[in-house]
Amino acid sequence: MMRALHPVFEVERPRPPASKLGDLLRQRASKFVAIGVCLYLGGLVLPIGIGWNGSLLFLASIGLLSVLFIPPTRCRKDTQLYKSVLVFLASFLASLLVSEDIGASTRLSTPLLPGILLFLLMAENFQDLKDVRSFFATFSVAGLGLGLHLLWTVWKNPGMQPLEWISEAGSDLLVVPNDVTLLAVIAPFSLALLFSGSAISVKVLAAFSLVVSILSVCLFQSRGATLVMFVAVGLASAIMRPRWALKLGLLTLILILLLDGLLGFQFVGKITSTANWTQRIPLWLTALSMFSKAPLLGHGPHLFALQYQYYLKTVTLPGWVLVENYPSSWAHNLFLETLCQQGILGFTAFSFMLCVALSSTRKAMSNPNAEARILGAGAMTSLLAFCIAATFELTLMRHWVMLVLFGLLSIISCLSVQPLERKELSLC
Repeated sequence: MMRALHPVFEVERPRPPASKLGDLLRQRASKFVAIGVCLYLGGLVLPIGIGWNGSLLFLASIGLLSVLFIPPTRCRKDTQLYKSVLVFLASFLASLLVSEDIGASTRLSTPLLPGILLFLLMAENFQDLKDVRSFFATFSVAGLGLGLHLLWTVWKNPGMQPLEWISEAGSDLLVVPNDVTLLAVIAPFSLALLFSGSAISVKVLAAFSLVVSILSVCLFQSRGATLVMFVAVGLASAIMRPRWALKLGLLTLILILLLDGLLGFQFVGKITSTANWTQRIPLWLTALSMFSKAPLLGHGPHLFALQYQYYLKTVTLPGWVLVENYPSSWAHNLFLETLCQQGILGFTAFSFMLCVALSSTRKAMSNPNAEARILGAGAMTSLLAFCIAATFELTLMRHWVMLVLFGLLSIISCLSVQPLERKELSLC
């Protein structure tokens, strides 16, 4: 006797709509990408021996993940800032194509690649204030680790000079003592964490990172880094917590003077020396001379070092200006360096990008959400500190300069499009 065959009906579970499924997949993958970006930044800043090749491969893997697993959905972004970055990149490419030495310009422009990739990943995947806090915390922890490493290097080698300490430290980011400006530029991140709604453990870590960074900058006797640190801390505290501004400013000044006193007031001697303040003048005048010969697109990215000695001979200098005998690799002024290497088009595009970014920070600082305002103030003061340092030191040949610049731009893009929701913080 044959059994009757009954059709088997499977009850299908309701599936979420395609749009919701895509949003869920994007959210999970975006968080993973955000974690990967923070690991990349932390591993690059901390002296743990990853190296540029390994770190770039890791970042490229994160980028591949975002392309393969994150569905193309519309995300909030600051379109005007996006366009300004694209205009700058287009002007950079145009100058590169007409470079007087395309091979050298291309080789020295490699730090731009991780900068662009970092901007695209962060601008597309950093969507809320938690992601911004993670970025700030990453740099705060990295600054603490790098600062402690520098202090330990000084402790082990008390008889060395700052340039020897930099060499002994073995960090991929630091080439000269003035590179400790990195710690000054990212100092507002720690202040933002200190004054925001972060956990008490994060606040303690941020405060410790700030103190260690100030001590490191003072020990390496960098006038520029010390000036940027003092301005960044004072301005950030004045915007975030006005009643703390005077206290933090005085504390920073006292730490600088006490540490410099223990070193025999070497830093004060540098400030009062007229010769030290005139060292940049030959570089700046040479950059202007180079610009006059190629005003539209410049001589090519990063060719200042190759042509410095030639154009220096065309500049008439007063007798009181000190001219260094050794060749300089950069103009010690990022704006003049851009002007002579990329011409008026590159200079205009670079300046426009910074102006748009500063304008976008005003959107974040007008948000009724108190935490968004504090994080926006941290991003704005960090960008202002970057611009101040750019007038006498920075160059786009430095990897950390590219990472901080494009990281800031992406964070500002995220902050400027946050929802306008009123939320207050308990003041400490």
